[in-house]
Amino acid sequence: MVQPLPPGPARGEAYFRAFLARAEAERDLFTAYVGGMEPDCRIYAENGELHHPQHMWEMAQTSHALFPDLTAEVERARFVEDRVIMQLTFTGTSSADPALEGVYGVVGGLPVLTRCAVVAVPNERLRLTEVWNYLNVAFSITFPGGGIHETPPPEDGAGIQEARALYRSWADRVHAGDDFVSAVVASFAPGAVVHLGNGDDVRAPKMLHLFEVLAASMPDLTMEVETVLPSDDGLVVQFTMSGTHTGTLGPYEASGREMPSRGMVIARPDRLGRTAELWLYVAPMMAVAMPPEG
Repeated sequence: MVQPLPPGPARGEAYFRAFLARAEAERDLFTAYVGGMEPDCRIYAENGELHHPQHMWEMAQTSHALFPDLTAEVERARFVEDRVIMQLTFTGTSSADPALEGVYGVVGGLPVLTRCAVVAVPNERLRLTEVWNYLNVAFSITFPGGGIHETPPPEDGAGIQEARALYRSWADRVHAGDDFVSAVVASFAPGAVVHLGNGDDVRAPKMLHLFEVLAASMPDLTMEVETVLPSDDGLVVQFTMSGTHTGTLGPYEASGREMPSRGMVIARPDRLGRTAELWLYVAPMMAVAMPPEG
């Protein structure tokens, strides 16, 4: 009799292999993803809400109507503690159907490329019990890509100790009075690269500009760390954001609403405990396009 795998990276790797097999059989990553959830799976959505699998199917129908040729590819999977972290790329072109013009701020015939991610917790049956979505397909509508592809510093063998040191440096700066974004940027090694949701690979000033735009549209923007996951593979930090939407954000006019959202960064440290690479996943536009109920 085969014993169920205990929680941890081995279970995560087994889930990922099963997920890829389902995706190949279904010919669709999203169907494999949602189809592998338990009926009571808790889904921590991009706009701050808590959803269930049925809601995901409804969102998928809307997304495929807006982007009929939408496709997703897994760029990389990481296995940290009890969690599987999948980094994905979504590509597609928005529908030219006049009936859909303006839905969620989308205009017809617009090509999009968006980096997204999910964090998933599989059980002993290799089915998902909790997931965190960072699937903001419309990111590149608000922050159009510029075709920038800077080269990051080479890997130098840094591991979990450097990942822990990197997070301590962020926490120390925040405790000293810096905001979270400034603390992260202060840790950058020379030549560090940030991988943005619009497909660009940029230096620190571009990341700072992105948050300046967010702060201009939500002047009271705040961030709070939820989960810190250091590993030999780098540092994963999940956080929440919230602010009042009082300024224009891309195609979205000011609404005056409170806009909660969830985000995540994945950092690769160097041997000196500095940030060599950073993957940024933020989805504030989801709370604008799909305001939380209540």
